[in-house]
Amino acid sequence: MRALWLVSLLLVAGAVFARLPSTPIHTLVTKVRMQANTPVLAPSAVVATPGGKPIRNTVTGSFQVLVDPQGPEGAGNVGGACLFAQTATVHECKQQSDCARPALLQEIGSDEGFCVGRRVTDLGVVPGQCWFRPGAPLLVKGQAVCNKGKPLTPGFKGSMSAPAHAFGHEPHKWRVIACQSLKNMEHPQRKGEFVSACSLGWGGAAFSKYVFGDVLEVP
Repeated sequence: MRALWLVSLLLVAGAVFARLPSTPIHTLVTKVRMQANTPVLAPSAVVATPGGKPIRNTVTGSFQVLVDPQGPEGAGNVGGACLFAQTATVHECKQQSDCARPALLQEIGSDEGFCVGRRVTDLGVVPGQCWFRPGAPLLVKGQAVCNKGKPLTPGFKGSMSAPAHAFGHEPHKWRVIACQSLKNMEHPQRKGEFVSACSLGWGGAAFSKYVFGDVLEVP
């Protein structure tokens, strides 16, 4: 009888362990949230972009990873952030694709546009405004406008930088936009390959958490 009881106990234990997720254990216990900090402006040596435009000031953005006791188990272990800017020429958007038109990005010199502030109400869609990430040709050697794909260990801090007037001499507004992946998704062009939701941009928005930092105005 005792032997039968022991066998039954082992079978129950085996069934319990069989139901445990196969993900690494740290993803089950880490609860984190991201904080996008306000960019700061600092004077820099007068250098020039590859196009020859003089750069006199640099904008530096940062984000950090904090413990979130209310966060979901096993979520949000990969993410990062980028610096986005807006000039005096404001582009309204009712959907993300309004900020991602190839002709618009090429005209501005941006690699990516992001629609911020769009809201859906009972009366319809309230437009948002496009913010743009400077393209590589607008950056000075050594600058990185993004810091992405990082494991979000509590206490991690990341930073980015860009010319303060990357898009021209008119006033700029800058902010940090951070993204925290809540799950992995299958890549739309590479079947069977799973990547973090943030790496898919707006295509992974349903399983991403975006955090918007406060705005820095550069005259």
